[in-house]
Amino acid sequence: MSGLLKKCVFFACTAAVVLPYTATSAAEPLQVFLLAGQSNMRGHGYNSDLPPELQLPQEDVLIYHNGAWGYLRPGLGKDMDRFGLEVTFGRETADAMPGDSIALIKHADGGTSLAVDWRPPSAGGQTGTAYSTFLQIVDDALASLDGQYQPQIAGMCWMQGEADSGALDMANDYEQNLVFFIQDMRSHFGLPQMPFVIGQISEAEVWTYGEIVRTAQLNVSETIAQTGLVVTSDLQLVDSWHYDSAGQIALGRRFAAQMQELLQPKGDLNRDGVVNFLDYAILTGL
Repeated sequence: MSGLLKKCVFFACTAAVVLPYTATSAAEPLQVFLLAGQSNMRGHGYNSDLPPELQLPQEDVLIYHNGAWGYLRPGLGKDMDRFGLEVTFGRETADAMPGDSIALIKHADGGTSLAVDWRPPSAGGQTGTAYSTFLQIVDDALASLDGQYQPQIAGMCWMQGEADSGALDMANDYEQNLVFFIQDMRSHFGLPQMPFVIGQISEAEVWTYGEIVRTAQLNVSETIAQTGLVVTSDLQLVDSWHYDSAGQIALGRRFAAQMQELLQPKGDLNRDGVVNFLDYAILTGL
């Protein structure tokens, strides 16, 4: 990670990282993870509830949020005193990929639906403004890294669905809309097998047709290749809608674990990206 730190200038905990545009002779590969959704992706956990080590900036993980690059840190949730799943997702992902430089691009818009706001082009009708805005944010973020890094989209995390559970027609359409959404995201980035992790919405009674949406999310995770599911039914809520601090911490860790399962081939015991005799040696104790 030393290359990542050398190219960044950090001005206090909440300042942006200044990324100079001077090209280097050999661009550093950067594994970029996309985080998108509605308010439970934005985050309602309180910074003060984080373990002490996570209350500090994580200088080995970059994040693009609200138009600027910076070190991953608390305060990127609903308010400056709140955090979202990005804190533990980034920490767990960096720990699982010690040889890689890690970056996150996060965009969350509370109360937005897949049927309307995030509506993908393949679903027909008018493409959602949240969908278009997100792609523009990702494009802008990647463009700002030009000349320094070789950004590679590594996977996407999706925490959304609550807004679609309030109307029967949107809930019934959720499964097909999510399939289109994943396909269109992969097509846009030219990554037909891009890992995609879905956060299943909670079982809160306020989600009138929540069971339809939860079933749709499960079905998609079981039928679309390179797609995983994060179950949230055991996580506590801070109100009737949003996960509490412990829930946000667990959510980020579960997303990270699911993402690693999709990134690592089965049997890759030494986590080098391939299954070979080295994994067999670990398995057999040779």
